[in-house]
This record gives sequence, C-alpha cells and structure tokens, in this order.
Amino acid sequence: MNACRAEELAGLRAGCVIYLKDYNPELIFMVINKKHAVRFARNLNGNLENPLPGTAIVDTITKPEEDVNFYLCPHVGRLGTSRPMYCMVIENTINANKKEIVRLTHDLCYLTFRSTGAMSIPGPVRFAHLASYRARNYVKEKYDILSSLKKQGGMWYM
Repeated sequence: MNACRAEELAGLRAGCVIYLKDYNPELIFMVINKKHAVRFARNLNGNLENPLPGTAIVDTITKPEEDVNFYLCPHVGRLGTSRPMYCMVIENTINANKKEIVRLTHDLCYLTFRSTGAMSIPGPVRFAHLASYRARNYVKEKYDILSSLKKQGGMWYM
C-alpha cells in the first residue's frame, strides 16, 4: 500500500494542481479489493446463509495496524457465497470516522445506472474498471508487446 500511496496519490495530487494552481481538495483515498478468499455466512437455525445486504465487518478480523479497514457486503448474494469487498483507507484528509466511511462506501454501491439495487463494488470503481477496459482497446497496438512477437508451437518468439 505504500507504493499506492507514493505513486497513485501523488499523481492525483499533481493532477489537481494541473487543473487549478492552488487546488488541494480534501479527500478519502481508499483501495478496494475483491480478489481474496474471505467469505462470510450467517447461521440461521443451523443453515448457513449469505450475510444481509449492508453487512460491514469493522473489527475482529480486520488488520488493527491499518488506520481504517473493513469488509463490506453491500449486495444481495444470489448464488453461492457472497464475496465481500475489502476496503482500506490510504488517505483521509476529511478526518471522517470509520462509521462515516463505511456508510459512504455502502451508499456509493447504489450509484450506478446498470442496476436498481446495490452492486458488489462502489459505482465509481465499477465505472473506472469499464473505462480502463475500453481505453485498452484504443492503445492496444501501441503498447501491446505480443503484437511484435510471433507465436510458434505455443511459444512466443521475436
């Protein structure tokens, strides 16, 4: 996370200065991860079921050395076991407390036009993924290393 703080946050701050000379906005900068093996279930009369939408785990299994981190299951688990998102705050210049950050993150999961319910990740994160996926199609030829290589028998050669 130190690399994220050093590179991404510094780039964001530099971009703000380019936009407006003395622009230094207060912000909450967080990393959201769904690529983990953590699952949660609730015991309902001996049956394991998915947690209710909006379930937040803010202590017990989170990392105490981090300032603000938590697991959040904002959506309804339709099939199988829900995978919560893991949220870790890198920068909090607003000085929001953990409860406010969890609530804001949960509310942002409803900010999408693709669904009438909550998404498994906040809307701005989902749209950033979509934008980067689409941008890859425009710069693919310029930055694709494999386009200059030939495939022969399952191996890539120059």
